[in-house]
Amino acid sequence: MAQELSENMDLPSKKSHKGLIIGILSGVVGVIVIGVVLTHLLAPQQISLKDSQHFDEEVVYQQAQRVIESMNNADFDAIYDLSNAKMQEALSTAELKENWESLHAGSFQEISRYYSAEIDSRLQGDYAVCEVLVTYSNQPVTFTISFDTDMKLAGFYMK
Repeated sequence: MAQELSENMDLPSKKSHKGLIIGILSGVVGVIVIGVVLTHLLAPQQISLKDSQHFDEEVVYQQAQRVIESMNNADFDAIYDLSNAKMQEALSTAELKENWESLHAGSFQEISRYYSAEIDSRLQGDYAVCEVLVTYSNQPVTFTISFDTDMKLAGFYMK
């Protein structure tokens, strides 16, 4: 009777917004779930080189030693030749020389620590990344060296 009276008198009725609220919450939860799944799928994964299908741990170590020996001998052209095209565009031999000389590391003593892993990135490809702590007469230097699957130098950082 109340509903009929309300309809006959054209009184505004209170509508439930429960369906709208549930729809909005469902949409928000759906977006969050999709975001988490995409982040997990696209985020780079770290893999031990022992378990790698793309890199041989010993070959990566030898190539990292080649890069460090070239730095020790100030053979910046050799490092350039070991680099892939992107790396060659990003870092000239003159810049490499300038950065190396600014460290004032001194003479090579020993490789103190070596760590490597494969970074599997669906967006950027697979890379072997090495972190090498080298002791020099004036100070230690940490090299972060990356190689692409062709074993070309793809990243190089020293601090």
